[in-house]
Amino acid sequence: MYPVDVRAPVEVYCEGPPLEEGPKRAVFYFFISARDTLGLDPHNKPLEALKDTRVFSITLPYHEQGKNPLKAIDFWKGNLSEINTFITHCKDVIIELIEKNICTRIGVMGLSRGAVISLQLASQLIEISHIALFAPLIDLKDYGSEMDNFTLIDTLYDRKIKVFIGNRDTRVNTQLTCDFILKLSDRAYLEGVRSPPIELTLTPSIGRDGHGTPPESFLAGGRWLSENL
Repeated sequence: MYPVDVRAPVEVYCEGPPLEEGPKRAVFYFFISARDTLGLDPHNKPLEALKDTRVFSITLPYHEQGKNPLKAIDFWKGNLSEINTFITHCKDVIIELIEKNICTRIGVMGLSRGAVISLQLASQLIEISHIALFAPLIDLKDYGSEMDNFTLIDTLYDRKIKVFIGNRDTRVNTQLTCDFILKLSDRAYLEGVRSPPIELTLTPSIGRDGHGTPPESFLAGGRWLSENL
């Protein structure tokens, strides 16, 4: 794992081939701090299947060193403008790496609130072709309607998407994730796509409020990206 210097005022780390080796396919993974997202087990399990891929991570708001991550959710609810600014910074990072010929094909991964960032970025950057999400936060009424994932359907239905969630996740609501996948698939079908490449995997819920993601799901998400990106 190594830090990546970028123009945007965010912390970026990368796991994978050194940047000096030239363009490689890339995955941007959003969860907590950049180092912990790439380094903590089992959240880093996708990396085991992405050995030949650069996996970048950017520290999410209020997960910077010295801040209490348990208070991050309250920060997000009360600072929508700062979250939007962070999304802009992430977009700038990806564009910069593309311009430097560091990234070829690009995918994103997001866990819980990290899925918000992944979906928002994919909706703004057509270069992001593949999206893998784990226990995604879909209902954003506490964050402001302008960040409602359901408003992104028209810009995301043509991507390849793989989602993993527990069958009774009461924190982010399994039913909302199912509804989101159905709406994406319906939109793709209306455009003539008979078999939309939009997948949902339900697993037995684990952890507090059923919001945990088992190592097998993380590995499967990494394999899906490795095989399809």
